Order: sequence, then structure tokens, then C-alpha cells
Amino acid sequence: MEHQTGNRKLWVILGIVVFIGFAVLIQQGVKLYQTAPPVPDTVVAETGEVLYSAADILDGQNIWQSMGGQEVGSVWGHGAYVAPDWTADWLHRECLYTLENWSKSSFHRPYVSLGPAEQASLRARLIQEFRTNTYDKATGRLTLSEDRVKAAKAMTRYYGAIFSDAMEFDPDVKPFADAGKSPRDLRKAYAIANNTIEGKERLRKLGAFFFLGKLGMCSSPATRRRK
Repeated sequence: MEHQTGNRKLWVILGIVVFIGFAVLIQQGVKLYQTAPPVPDTVVAETGEVLYSAADILDGQNIWQSMGGQEVGSVWGHGAYVAPDWTADWLHRECLYTLENWSKSSFHRPYVSLGPAEQASLRARLIQEFRTNTYDKATGRLTLSEDRVKAAKAMTRYYGAIFSDAMEFDPDVKPFADAGKSPRDLRKAYAIANNTIEGKERLRKLGAFFFLGKLGMCSSPATRRRK
């Protein structure tokens, strides 16, 4: 009788542990769903040019999954680590590209050649630019500045070169490749086959998906809406 009572207590404890475990998982799942960045209906330039639509972003996700998805790098840390986390990688290189672009337009020389004060001023400007929330919930439209449009298009070409069969990067994005490697070298390093994704339109949509993932990494409690 005592043995049966002991078993019953163990089952009760197990049930409580399982219940608490699933409750935590559900709570965290709901929290992640609520705090995930929205998929904008359109991503547009200040001029009105449409860069991406919601369909482009979702098609890009399907393209990502069709090539193995999480077996080829990761998105938001979910996936294999033989290749980069593409969202973090995009954000990093977009920041480098933007800093270089600003440095040349404002100081007429490369960012690395600037003094500490000049670099600090551009980094502060970068934080303001990237953390400002320009998503309009009422219209579902995300508006990008001219500088961010230029950077987004450059990153689309950069990753397009990696996932296609390109032998070299375009001159403006070549300096931002790891160790100055070519697309071919990076494909070997990342275990990506030539022409993993065929067609400029499919490559553009993959870029749209990476772009959306990057938005979540830019968010913070300090995020503000641009007036």
C-alpha cells in the first residue's frame, strides 16, 4: 500500500513538472508571437519606390526553406552554424556599408581613415537611423530613407552573388566581404553549391526575407517613431 502511495506521489510530481514546462513554453511562444516584427505590406523609399511587398518577403521565406533553410546558416540563431546567421550578417554589413557611404559623402575619405571623433559622430548617426521606427501600422507601410534604400539594394546584390554562381562581387560591396574573399570562396567556406538559387527575382525575394529578419535585430526599448 505504501509502495502504491509513493508511486502516486511520483506521478503527481511528474504531472506538475510537465504542466509547468508546457505552460512556460506556451507563455514564451505567445510572447515571441506578440513581439515579433510585423510583416509590412510594403517596404518603400521616401520617393514612393516599392522595394519589397509582403508577398516578396513570404516568397523569400519559402525560397529559403526550399534550399534547405536552417541547414544552410541560420536566421535569428535558428539553424546550422556552418554558414552565418544571415540576419545578423546582413545587419552587420549594411551598417558597414552605410558608415562607408556617409564617410565618403561627408568627409570624402574612407571610414577607417577618420579620427575617433568623426567615427563616433557617424556611429551615433547610424544608431539613430537604424533604431528609428518608420513602420506605419495604419497603412502597413515601412518607409526607408535614401541611405537605407541604397544599402538594402547593395546587400541584395551582395547575398545574390553568394547564392548564385557569381565569381566576383560588385566593386561597391566587395570591400565588405570576409577577408576580401570572392563569392566563390565564400560558397566553399559556407558549403553552398553554385546556383543554389537561380534567377534575379528569386535572389531579390531571398534578400527581402533576410531584410525582414534584420528588422527584429534593430528593435530595442529605445526604438522611436520618426516624425
